[in-house]
Amino acid sequence: MNCVADTEKTLALEQEAIDKQNVTIKELMDKAGKALAGEVLKQCPEGLVVVICGKGNNGGDGFVAARCLHERKVSVKVLFLYEATDLSGDALDAYETLPKNVLVSAKNDLSAIAEAEIIVDAIFGFSFKPPLREYEANVIDEINKSRSQVISADVPSGLDATTGEAEENKVVKANRTICFSCYKKGLLTNKGPLYGGQLIATDIGIEPKISDKYKIAEVVDNETALSLMPKRPSLIHKKSVGRVLVISGSKEYTGAPILTSEAAYRAGTGYVTLLVPDKIKDLVQAKITPEVIVRGLASDNDGYISNEEAANVAEISKDYDCIAIGPGLGTVEETFKFVRALLEKTDTPVVADADALNAIAVKKDFFVKIKTNIELTPHAAELSRLTGISVDEIERDRFKAVSKIASSKITILLKGRYTLTASNEKIRVNLTSNQGMATAGTGDVLTGIIASLISQGLSPENGAALGAYLHGLAGDICAAELSQYALIATDIIDCIPYAFKTMLSG
Repeated sequence: MNCVADTEKTLALEQEAIDKQNVTIKELMDKAGKALAGEVLKQCPEGLVVVICGKGNNGGDGFVAARCLHERKVSVKVLFLYEATDLSGDALDAYETLPKNVLVSAKNDLSAIAEAEIIVDAIFGFSFKPPLREYEANVIDEINKSRSQVISADVPSGLDATTGEAEENKVVKANRTICFSCYKKGLLTNKGPLYGGQLIATDIGIEPKISDKYKIAEVVDNETALSLMPKRPSLIHKKSVGRVLVISGSKEYTGAPILTSEAAYRAGTGYVTLLVPDKIKDLVQAKITPEVIVRGLASDNDGYISNEEAANVAEISKDYDCIAIGPGLGTVEETFKFVRALLEKTDTPVVADADALNAIAVKKDFFVKIKTNIELTPHAAELSRLTGISVDEIERDRFKAVSKIASSKITILLKGRYTLTASNEKIRVNLTSNQGMATAGTGDVLTGIIASLISQGLSPENGAALGAYLHGLAGDICAAELSQYALIATDIIDCIPYAFKTMLSG
């Protein structure tokens, strides 16, 4: 399941499933509740499991989960926030199947929350809209003060499933969120990433052709990543599996070109040439892996690439399948002119990052002059400079922001906790990566990976989607081995082979 939808689309797809699949709300609720119980059982609880239920269908999912856990001899209590008379339909039916000795009125006693090893949050579902009532906010506060593992059903209670909006200190902070039908957009933008924890998709029986009809984006999962992998024929040579031209570095930034070039090789390309200012050529040559060919470009007295090299580099680029440009170039006008002149001349696909983005941003109408397909890899501040949209507005709705300048010719990869890629009105979401990757140089590594994949024959759109997945997976493998605190960019390059192995093994 890789569908992403907002509240309106989720309601529509579930209703169509009911109408056309001959499935009932009760059956969907039963599958959702069993999925919740299954996630609890994976944690092998030895102590008390507390399921906290609201009065809607989300609460019904919780009642089903509690019943399943009780049947498996797990110590379980159900804290119900309301009265049985507040329930109706399938939620009431699920409530009535519970053994009465597991039920506790949350209005009378919240002490079980502090005693719980695991809490299942089934208070509010994807239709919730703020604000909370004081009583409900108190329950959520008790959940967040506990030291329990928290598993939320569909969305953390208190979070808007469409916008990711939330009242401060009035949202459940989950360790895991089990998503039914589809991933909810609000988990992936605005404040959502602060609360969802690990996002886990579960199939509750809705046919893909229905969920695909209503999705606003799709998640790149392992199956999708495998389908995007470049194919290698039996008879090949180094230049037939991709040639990457990296244009990077300055006197001030000598590490960026090394990271980008070495990442490109590790991601599978067969041939990498690095162009750097001539003043740092010998230094970079001494530090870089010997497989990379390093050439010097004319530079000014401060060690920045000269604009006079644009025509020469455009000619060189004809022998390459992808250009990676930007990391460490610097923000001087001479180099900005070089970047813009090259982009006007070359027909080779381009991955532009860092200072190449800054060069474009100062000329807001420049996109019409670019001849080739271009992949832009901004973080929120860089996208703000490219579009004129404030960083706050971008972060409030990353899905809308990433579509602002994406087109058939321009692919946007918006970095962040959940990196988004957009082109031709198609948005993909990456769930791999971790907080440890917020360290210098990881963006340079990503640029190299994406350029490598494009050089191997992928479109910029598919190269960005697979590149983000592999980059994040490599980072996750590093974090598992080294911790998020100790992770640095070169570790990610070292882990790219293990990311491939993990992905290929499923």
